[in-house]
Amino acid sequence: MALLRTTVLHKTLIAAGLPVVGVSLGANPPATVVLSWEGTPTTEQQATAQAIVDGFDYRPRQDLAPGAIATQIAALTVAQEVALRRRILARVLLANADDAQDIIAALNLPLTVDEPVP
Repeated sequence: MALLRTTVLHKTLIAAGLPVVGVSLGANPPATVVLSWEGTPTTEQQATAQAIVDGFDYRPRQDLAPGAIATQIAALTVAQEVALRRRILARVLLANADDAQDIIAALNLPLTVDEPVP
């Protein structure tokens, strides 16, 4: 499933350290992009956000073929591939917590997928 442009833009803004809590694209981005902020942004934060909004690629996206993704993965460094595998495995374990607990216990692995509520 191709990533939604609003999701990617929001994540890009968050990655830049901006306290943006919501993004709406409107009909003609970037002119119609509306950002919702946590609190009142500084002038510098607004300028950084505007530069990101103005430079963002709003074109519709489509999924890559699995072979194209595999080719990109093959070009990763070993460290990048290990990091990717760890992130994917963590998400799979969290999405299937009951099965994950059974597998972890059966293999006697030093892992957990939950913690007590403080």
